[in-house]
Amino acid sequence: MINNLRIAIDGGAATGKSTISKMVAKKLNITYINTGQMYRLFALITLRNNILDNEKDIFDSIKNINLSFDRNGKIISNDICFMPKELETKEISLISSKIATMPLVRKIATEKQILLGKQTNVLLEGRDIGSVIMIDATHKFFITIKPEIAAKRRVKQYKSLGEEVLYDEILIDIIERNKRDTKRKISPLIPTQDSYIIDSSYKTAKEVSEIIVGVINNG
Repeated sequence: MINNLRIAIDGGAATGKSTISKMVAKKLNITYINTGQMYRLFALITLRNNILDNEKDIFDSIKNINLSFDRNGKIISNDICFMPKELETKEISLISSKIATMPLVRKIATEKQILLGKQTNVLLEGRDIGSVIMIDATHKFFITIKPEIAAKRRVKQYKSLGEEVLYDEILIDIIERNKRDTKRKISPLIPTQDSYIIDSSYKTAKEVSEIIVGVINNG
């Protein structure tokens, strides 16, 4: 195994980056952290407290939350009881996207994620890992996808969770979310100059993971 790996994988909605990241971490036998789950947990807290439109209230409700991740990237917290599937719904996805643009929320998440990124032999996956959270990562990857293909994947995902959704609505949601993420002033979704960019539109997660592992193994 290659030692002292610190890998950053970024990408927009439905690029397959979570599945890809899990595969890469497993192949390299390193810790995997899905930072997007942090925002989803914050979104769940926001929803339960009905405070979506109040940034200060959201900040106050999440600032003292203790959380960690298991080796498989699952978020863990003793301060809030939840089922993992609760973090994967369409509603939580939309809320997490909106609160992720709030400076106070982003401040809390960024501080926690930077600490997580200081580990060795770790892979962090998200939207600003290579550009903000782990700027000194040993390897940086940026996953892209055509919005139409991303929408088809997301519809399939929601249906597997028992949610009935419309393709056109999901397509609009993805386009709008990626626009918010790339245009936000704080930590925009952008590849860094040293990022290895991979288009996953016509590749399986396994194929993309093999490309990433190949790049890493070849130095």
